[in-house]
Amino acid sequence: MAYVKVEQNIKKGAAKTKMVWTLGAASRSVEMLEKLLEAGMNIARFDFSEGSHAHHQETINNLRTAIGNTGILCAVMLDTKVHTFVSLFVVCL
Repeated sequence: MAYVKVEQNIKKGAAKTKMVWTLGAASRSVEMLEKLLEAGMNIARFDFSEGSHAHHQETINNLRTAIGNTGILCAVMLDTKVHTFVSLFVVCL
């Protein structure tokens, strides 16, 4: 049986837990998204039962800009109308 010390495999300062934030009207600007990323947001949740697709697309574009500005990566979780969760990783080119 192999024994591995988990602490040695985790980079110092790496988050051992994930913070999921549901984005809404007050948290969709580039400036606010940058603050959320710097505060530790790891996963941005979008609730597709509210808002239009264009509204969510604009928020995703703002998130990509904030990721590019801060250099902090963030996953995206889509909460669809049929309660199916889809997880995507945002790649900033």
